[in-house]
Amino acid sequence: MIDYPAETPRVACCGIIDRGLAMLDGRLLRTTLDARTGEELWRR
Repeated sequence: MIDYPAETPRVACCGIIDRGLAMLDGRLLRTTLDARTGEELWRR
């Protein structure tokens, strides 16, 4: 479980949703709101 500081806003678009982790080709993927490049590795 991810612990957020108490002052963290609790609404991001549609609420804080955790869809968990995924493994693909030796990579551990996790959904994020802001990635370094924004590229979707899982849709290549």
